[in-house]
Amino acid sequence: MAVTLIRGRVLDENKRPLGGARIFITSAPVPMPDIAQLSDAQGAFSLGVPVPGTYRIGVAAQGHDRAERELTVTADSKNELEFQLRGKPS
Repeated sequence: MAVTLIRGRVLDENKRPLGGARIFITSAPVPMPDIAQLSDAQGAFSLGVPVPGTYRIGVAAQGHDRAERELTVTADSKNELEFQLRGKPS
Protein backbone atom coordinates (compact mmCIF):
# COMPACT_ATOMS: atom_id res chain seq x y z
CA MET A 1 0.00 0.00 0.00
CA ALA A 2 1.42 3.41 -1.00
CA VAL A 3 1.60 6.10 1.65
CA THR A 4 0.75 9.71 0.82
CA LEU A 5 2.48 12.47 2.77
CA ILE A 6 0.91 15.50 4.37
CA ARG A 7 3.63 18.13 4.75
CA GLY A 8 3.53 21.43 6.52
CA ARG A 9 4.98 24.02 8.84
CA VAL A 10 4.08 25.33 12.26
CA LEU A 11 4.73 29.00 12.95
CA ASP A 12 4.21 31.23 15.97
CA GLU A 13 2.14 34.41 15.95
CA ASN A 14 5.14 36.34 14.55
CA LYS A 15 5.52 33.83 11.67
CA ARG A 16 8.70 32.33 13.17
CA PRO A 17 9.20 28.54 12.93
CA LEU A 18 7.86 26.70 15.99
CA GLY A 19 9.87 23.57 16.73
CA GLY A 20 8.61 20.88 19.08
CA ALA A 21 4.92 21.35 18.23
CA ARG A 22 2.87 18.13 18.39
CA ILE A 23 1.06 17.29 15.12
CA PHE A 24 -1.64 14.60 15.11
CA ILE A 25 -4.63 13.33 13.12
CA THR A 26 -7.99 13.93 14.82
CA SER A 27 -10.18 12.35 12.11
CA ALA A 28 -9.58 10.31 8.98
CA PRO A 29 -11.56 8.42 6.32
CA VAL A 30 -10.22 5.12 7.69
CA PRO A 31 -9.28 3.92 11.19
CA MET A 32 -5.88 5.33 12.18
CA PRO A 33 -3.57 4.58 15.10
CA ASP A 34 -3.17 7.32 17.70
CA ILE A 35 0.17 8.72 16.55
CA ALA A 36 1.81 12.13 16.69
CA GLN A 37 4.92 13.78 15.34
CA LEU A 38 6.92 16.77 16.54
CA SER A 39 7.81 19.64 14.23
CA ASP A 40 11.54 20.15 13.66
CA ALA A 41 13.54 23.31 14.45
CA GLN A 42 12.28 24.91 11.21
CA GLY A 43 8.67 24.10 12.18
CA ALA A 44 8.43 21.47 9.43
CA PHE A 45 6.55 18.19 9.67
CA SER A 46 5.30 15.34 7.48
CA LEU A 47 2.67 12.73 8.29
CA GLY A 48 2.08 9.59 6.26
CA VAL A 49 -1.54 8.66 5.53
CA PRO A 50 -2.68 5.39 3.94
CA VAL A 51 -5.48 6.55 1.61
CA PRO A 52 -6.73 9.72 -0.09
CA GLY A 53 -9.63 11.45 1.63
CA THR A 54 -10.43 14.19 4.13
CA TYR A 55 -8.25 14.37 7.23
CA ARG A 56 -8.45 16.71 10.21
CA ILE A 57 -5.02 17.62 11.56
CA GLY A 58 -4.42 19.07 15.02
CA VAL A 59 -1.41 20.96 16.35
CA ALA A 60 -0.52 21.73 19.95
CA ALA A 61 2.53 23.46 21.42
CA GLN A 62 3.31 24.45 24.98
CA GLY A 63 2.42 28.08 25.63
CA HIS A 64 0.28 28.33 22.46
CA ASP A 65 -3.37 27.84 21.54
CA ARG A 66 -4.24 24.53 19.90
CA ALA A 67 -5.31 24.61 16.22
CA GLU A 68 -7.03 22.21 13.81
CA ARG A 69 -7.36 22.27 10.02
CA GLU A 70 -9.04 20.03 7.50
CA LEU A 71 -7.28 18.84 4.34
CA THR A 72 -8.57 16.73 1.47
CA VAL A 73 -5.62 14.54 0.50
CA THR A 74 -5.24 13.41 -3.10
CA ALA A 75 -2.52 11.41 -4.80
CA ASP A 76 -1.77 14.21 -7.27
CA SER A 77 -1.71 17.33 -5.07
CA LYS A 78 0.89 18.85 -2.76
CA ASN A 79 -1.09 18.06 0.43
CA GLU A 80 0.46 20.93 2.37
CA LEU A 81 -0.70 22.80 5.47
CA GLU A 82 0.61 25.78 7.41
CA PHE A 83 -0.41 26.48 10.99
CA GLN A 84 0.15 29.75 12.81
CA LEU A 85 -0.32 29.34 16.57
CA ARG A 86 -1.12 32.23 18.90
CA GLY A 87 0.68 32.43 22.19
CA LYS A 88 -1.41 32.07 25.34
CA PRO A 89 -1.40 35.09 27.64
CA SER A 90 0.74 34.51 30.72
